[in-house]
Amino acid sequence: SMSIGHEIFHAYLFRDVGPDQYALTLLQPEVRSFMDAVGWRQIGSDEEVRQTVNQPWSELDSLYVYEGRALTYSSTSGVSSTISAANPAEAFAIAGSFYYTRPLLMPLPDWPEYWAWFQANVG
Repeated sequence: SMSIGHEIFHAYLFRDVGPDQYALTLLQPEVRSFMDAVGWRQIGSDEEVRQTVNQPWSELDSLYVYEGRALTYSSTSGVSSTISAANPAEAFAIAGSFYYTRPLLMPLPDWPEYWAWFQANVG
């Protein structure tokens, strides 16, 4: 169910942009608010982001840097793993799926700034 939740959060995030224009999502106020709250920083210009619309994701990824906490979590079996999100849109989908669709026995990761943002902005 978490992988379905992940894709639902991508769809939620991309709801206001056209097909194949997903990079433009990262310029919207909602995503900028998310980035500010959790530690993402845009290191390229808005125009550079716009120019990645028809480029590989790696081009977009290179315009963002993550300076927030490590995204470490424990599985239901207690094994710890750390996720590395390639860009803010991916981080949004990862965190959203953890917050809303993780298995009942899986503890909520210690990512309080993410949970505060989702609670305040998504509900």
